[in-house]
Amino acid sequence: NEALLFTDFARSKMKFAVLLALLPSLALARISLRQTDGEADDIVYRMFHIDSEIVARYATTTISSAVLNSAEVSRELSFQVQLPETAFISNFTMTVNGSTFFGKAEEKEKAAQDFEQRQNAGENVGLVESRGTNLFAIRINTAALSEATFELQYEELIERELSKFQQTLNLNPGGMVEDFQVSVRAIDEQGVVFPKASDYVSVDRISGSEVMFSYAPSLEEQAEDTERGLARDMVVEYDVNHPAMGAGLFVVDDCYFAQFFSPSGVEPVPVDLVFVIDVSGSMGGRKIHQTKQALKTIINQLRLKDRFTMVTFESRIGIWKREPVSVKHYYSEALQFAQNLRARGGTDFNEGLLTGAEIIKTFGDPDHVPLLVILTDGQPTNGVTSTEDILKNAKEALDGTRVSLNCLGFGNDLNYDLLERLALSNRGVPRRIYEGSDAASQLEGFFEEISVPILHDLVVKFPAGSVQTTSDTKLPILFDSNEFVVAGKFSCDGARPDDDVIAVQVTGMGSSAPITFDSTVDTRVDTIIAGLKPSPERLSAYLLIQQLLEKAKITESLDEKEAIQQRVLTLSLKYNFVTPLTSLLVVESSDPGRDPQPPIDTASGAGPLTDDTPPVPTFGPIATTFGKVPSGTTLQDIDPGFGSGVPSLGKRAARDAEDLTLMDDEDFFHGGVDRRSATTSPIPVTEVVPRLVGGVTDCEGRLEVQVGGGPTWARALDGFFGVNEARVVCRQLGCPSDEPIMANAGSFATEPGLVFQMFAYCCSGGERNMTECQQLGSMCSYRDTIAISCQEGPSAGIDDDGFGDHDGSSALTCRSMTSIVLLFVAIFTRLFALS
Repeated sequence: NEALLFTDFARSKMKFAVLLALLPSLALARISLRQTDGEADDIVYRMFHIDSEIVARYATTTISSAVLNSAEVSRELSFQVQLPETAFISNFTMTVNGSTFFGKAEEKEKAAQDFEQRQNAGENVGLVESRGTNLFAIRINTAALSEATFELQYEELIERELSKFQQTLNLNPGGMVEDFQVSVRAIDEQGVVFPKASDYVSVDRISGSEVMFSYAPSLEEQAEDTERGLARDMVVEYDVNHPAMGAGLFVVDDCYFAQFFSPSGVEPVPVDLVFVIDVSGSMGGRKIHQTKQALKTIINQLRLKDRFTMVTFESRIGIWKREPVSVKHYYSEALQFAQNLRARGGTDFNEGLLTGAEIIKTFGDPDHVPLLVILTDGQPTNGVTSTEDILKNAKEALDGTRVSLNCLGFGNDLNYDLLERLALSNRGVPRRIYEGSDAASQLEGFFEEISVPILHDLVVKFPAGSVQTTSDTKLPILFDSNEFVVAGKFSCDGARPDDDVIAVQVTGMGSSAPITFDSTVDTRVDTIIAGLKPSPERLSAYLLIQQLLEKAKITESLDEKEAIQQRVLTLSLKYNFVTPLTSLLVVESSDPGRDPQPPIDTASGAGPLTDDTPPVPTFGPIATTFGKVPSGTTLQDIDPGFGSGVPSLGKRAARDAEDLTLMDDEDFFHGGVDRRSATTSPIPVTEVVPRLVGGVTDCEGRLEVQVGGGPTWARALDGFFGVNEARVVCRQLGCPSDEPIMANAGSFATEPGLVFQMFAYCCSGGERNMTECQQLGSMCSYRDTIAISCQEGPSAGIDDDGFGDHDGSSALTCRSMTSIVLLFVAIFTRLFALS
């Protein structure tokens, strides 16, 4: 997918270029200004602004910069922006040496011809194209003692992923900037809740429906970050309120609408899951280690009603279980299978895929959602290797089933086009997993996204004749952390006033029966949120283009592909979007005060959205990005209801301090609360999932735990944690558990984050997992980090009473510890009664 997009501005005595170069697609914006010639002191970065408005989930982001060449000779500069992979450029403006240039969308071939003609005529002209890359870069030669300014605008839907809306901006100007400002304004009719951002970002609540995120680093702060100034990611995230019933939120403007459907309180649907894992030689080393780590975490996240099995493929095929099994009965065996994965041989992708499809079709429970998840890092090398043959075989194997095929591509050296077409053709999602230290977290995050379906086979129904056009109205599966978005245009031509109010219905299969959600919408009443109108018209065009481009990738009909391309072209021209079929022709304007957004050309024949295109299929849940839960995660982020799964924190204390965090590594106090004494009563934790991190293998390292079924990993602290507890942790991870060593935590890298007090658990050493250990309640005391090295050895001795020693220095048993706890409870109860 490598491509170069080149824009050449020609002038009799000046030449500068706009160059779009390929980088891997990332769901964030990267902004960079760099000098490419001359002395650094000659270049003054006068201004760098990013302004983003997210109104009803639809974001319009404008990036502006001004650079001064203070030298007495010309200098070449560059301006780079890496856009989100789902964003469309909708405007580009540049002012150089007093000349202002504006971009207007044209059909790609026509724009290229127009550009060449203008260039040959000696006019100032530029061309901005799209060839599958998302890095936008400008190289410009600035005259001596002159200033150049740039303004780039792009639009995108901020999708709900893992129960939050998130926007990430990479701030890396490449130099010190005098006027550096970033602002993100989030506005939503459902109310903006749980707003969070990077710790250096100001978060200001304007109202219940509006939050402002802002950041303005001083020159001193920029200098402290790196030698070349600021270089960091700015992350903002939030969620909205979600109604328990009804067909979702509708926003309306001039008869265009957008519908956002994400119901709460719906019982999850169990899943039937088959993992198909590439264990070929190229998966060796770090990749197989991270895959095993992720698999073991995923196995721990399975629910009791879920059923699963695993298939491996290299030159040969390996099958763990041919029949569906529950994690309840095969937990330890599954962990051991994952731990024993070894990388070797070639890549028979086709046979691995067909084996997984054959097995999942035997599960056959209509009340379960069948998920087929395949992970690979390379090209098919054994057996059937043709892309078209593999697609044909998959279609024959899965046609007529409800199976959702989800394809994960590990790294860059792979046939991602094959994975994308496979997933989009079979009710699933393609996802690229980027190599790096957090690859295991990306895998775990993807499973977290698809692990809890709440509805399947969704259909949004409008009364006959009430809409002119819509985006997809069907969705194979809705997961509890995502949202289904439909946008289009109402007919708005009712002969009677009551025709303006229409009934909308959403139907889908729940865990045991069909569920129906009903709402009414007044098509003539426009939505106003915090004084602003949303943009459902542009969102409708955006969604239609995205879905049509996906359909064009999988259709086998040339006539249908041609019709789709024409539809995409019409919409792209109408809304000034840079898509694979359009370019921005950048021309000099004699009117510097002209609106940077070119007016819609109604004479071009684009016309309104129509319903003359064949229905576009829905391809599964929305794409996501993954990352670690940052230090400072609040209780609401983990459990808005402050449920019993919150570790080591009193519920009342948590409510009294809205921003109270779980224990930070270096800071006991936050929001005026001493967290060392925050717990006023034991809080039982029903489930504990451990992992060891920072070691060479999965069986050694710093102990982290996931508690109460929540998504957050916390670093465990020593509260009389000993060898017996370590034995149980090792056994739960599928590691040797005879003679675990309580290692020095300093031997493993420690990262800042959340912590969890382990005093509440006392094990005999024979339990299968930590959840089976005796839970005594939490007595917070900030102690040392726990580190374990699991190893084989002679069986540990068990006392006659069934309770083993914790370590060589302490003979406290579960029974004696229980007695101590009860004694303290009795003493304090008596003292309280006497008072």
